[in-house]
Amino acid sequence: MQNVENIDETPLLQSTCYVQCGDNLELLKSQPNESVNMIYCDILYGTGRNFGDYQDLKPIRSEIEIHYLPRLIEMKRVLKQNGSIYLQMDTRINHWMRILMDDVFGYENFRNEIVFGYNGGGVSKNCYPKKHDIILFYSVS
Repeated sequence: MQNVENIDETPLLQSTCYVQCGDNLELLKSQPNESVNMIYCDILYGTGRNFGDYQDLKPIRSEIEIHYLPRLIEMKRVLKQNGSIYLQMDTRINHWMRILMDDVFGYENFRNEIVFGYNGGGVSKNCYPKKHDIILFYSVS
C-alpha cells in the first residue's frame, strides 16, 4: 500500500488508527468482516477534472454508481454491527450517493446529512455561493 500515514507508529495492520490516502477498494478487500468501528471518507467530487495525482470522476450517474457501489458494499462488510460511516462530498453527486447508501446500508440506517460550511474563494454574480460540502452519516444497524 502506498501513501499510508500511521498515527501511532505501530505496524499498519495492527494499528487501531491510521489514514490511507488513495483508492480504498484494495485496502477494504484485505480487511476482515466486521473489523472497523468507523469510516470517514472524503470521496471524489464528480468534477471530471484531472488533478495530477488523480483523475476525478465525471458527474455521470452511471460512472458514480460503477465506482462507488463496490466500495460501499465493502465498507458495510468491514464495519462492525455498531459501526458508522461518514462520506463527505459536494453537491454534484450527493443525491446519487444518498440513493446508493440507502440501497447498501438501508434507508432506516440513515442518521443525518451534515452540512460542512467553509469560507474562501470569490463570490459569483451569476449564482448562489457554493461554500459547503455534504457529509452523509449512516450506521450499520
